[in-house]
Amino acid sequence: MTNIRRITYVWIALSAITIVTWLLGHAEQGYGHNATTAVALVVLAIAFGKVYLIIRHFMEVRSGPRWLRVFTDAWIVLMAAAVLATYRW
Repeated sequence: MTNIRRITYVWIALSAITIVTWLLGHAEQGYGHNATTAVALVVLAIAFGKVYLIIRHFMEVRSGPRWLRVFTDAWIVLMAAAVLATYRW
């Protein structure tokens, strides 16, 4: 698969995921606190998945050195854990 085609597929996936998370965020209104918390956690998890795709494919980390891939993956996990811990606190 060529680089242009791969980036196009990733862009289409990111666009679709954005629409799904927007719909999910608006569909949960009126279901109570537990549903709101669950939806917020799912939307945050999806957002960090999008961060992963953007860093890997649009910032060219995918073709970078191994240490850079490991570092960015660790950074994403650390930031996700910090945001989720702050949200749950």
